[in-house]
Amino acid sequence: MKGQYQLFLGLIIIISVGVSIGILYITTLKPITQVNQTTTSSSTTTTIPGTTTSITQSTTTTSTTGMTIQTTTTTISTTTYSTTTTTIPTGKIKVDMNTGTFYFNTIDDAIDVCPDNLSEWCKITIPSGTYTLSRKTIVGDTSGVLIAKSNLEIVGAGIGKTILKRDSSVNANLFVVYKKNNVVVRQISLNSSNVNANGYLNLSLAPKPVAIFNSTNVVVDNVEAYYGNAGVAIMSGNISNDILIKNSILHDNGVGGVYVGSVYNITIQDNEIYNTGTKGIHQGEIYKGKIIGNKIHDNLIGMSFDGNNPQNNPQAASHTSQFLVEVSGNSIYHNKAYGIRMIDNITNVTISNNLIFNNNQDKSPGSGGLYMFKYFGTSTEGTRYSTISANQIFDNQSVETQSIGIRVAHNTELNYFIGNVINSTTPWYVTNYNNIFVNNIPQPT
Repeated sequence: MKGQYQLFLGLIIIISVGVSIGILYITTLKPITQVNQTTTSSSTTTTIPGTTTSITQSTTTTSTTGMTIQTTTTTISTTTYSTTTTTIPTGKIKVDMNTGTFYFNTIDDAIDVCPDNLSEWCKITIPSGTYTLSRKTIVGDTSGVLIAKSNLEIVGAGIGKTILKRDSSVNANLFVVYKKNNVVVRQISLNSSNVNANGYLNLSLAPKPVAIFNSTNVVVDNVEAYYGNAGVAIMSGNISNDILIKNSILHDNGVGGVYVGSVYNITIQDNEIYNTGTKGIHQGEIYKGKIIGNKIHDNLIGMSFDGNNPQNNPQAASHTSQFLVEVSGNSIYHNKAYGIRMIDNITNVTISNNLIFNNNQDKSPGSGGLYMFKYFGTSTEGTRYSTISANQIFDNQSVETQSIGIRVAHNTELNYFIGNVINSTTPWYVTNYNNIFVNNIPQPT
């Protein structure tokens, strides 16, 4: 009877352990005379790399006479780790470089710390505010109060929010890119005003908001440039390469919204250019370019191609094309004289799908929508080998000013005029018919 009782207890233990942990190892079933029990525990925790998730595994081992019970518990949990948020100090100028992030009180200090090479990049972030710059630096044959370095990006808080202004007592350009590579300026206003003793803006003599000399890969994006000689100027002489001017507002400048001296591969796109003393876009020596989607209005001349002659510029010898410029999708209107003017040794230009309307606001005799000619004595040729196609040229004012649609004169020959629609009192004023006219409405007579 005693042996049976011990067996019954053993069965109870089997059932109890089996139900609670589901793991049981029995070496033998025999009458129990004495029980010796020891218990050990261990725990390990592993965090999954790159996450806030951890896995904890706990093991408990219980040993009795003739019996070992091992229980393993696995717990998966998410731990919230403390993080540090970096806030730009109020009013500080932020500089990001390969070596780290730094903060400065002045733009001069920020530009000074940037390296000037092609292996390191420097980004200067300027918060909202108006900053007057007065430190004049001479580089080559020019000067500026802010001199770019290679591999530099300058970013503001937006047009009208971050304003860089040249001290009017300092006779220097505002932002100069001189023989540099990979320069970006964006989301900023550049005011290069030159106020004379009477308080009037002397725009024809004012330094330039942006002046580019013999540089490569320069981007002007979402920039307001005003109260200067020219909003953005790519200077003559040694050729600059790969210039992009886009999404910008260029206004109230003396000579040009965009002044192009010598450049290979330029894109002028989606800008608004107005209130310029002479030309919205002045083009000298361009070798491959696109002028697309701009609004050009209320200037003296909307757009002017002025005497591209690579034979007079040795730097142009390495380029296979003299001009190769595409002008398309622009709205050119309400300028005082011509919408577009083309003079002197211009070749391989395509002018297509533009709206040219309500120009010649000053009602100058002979001015109109598009004028192609040459100045006597300045060259032997006018515009040649160019295509003028699918443009809408019209005047819809109650009092007409753009009375001449297209004027072709003075050694302008071997060009194609295709599919233009003209609505002016004098659609065509042609004195040189050595051109091809196809499917225009109306055709010249």
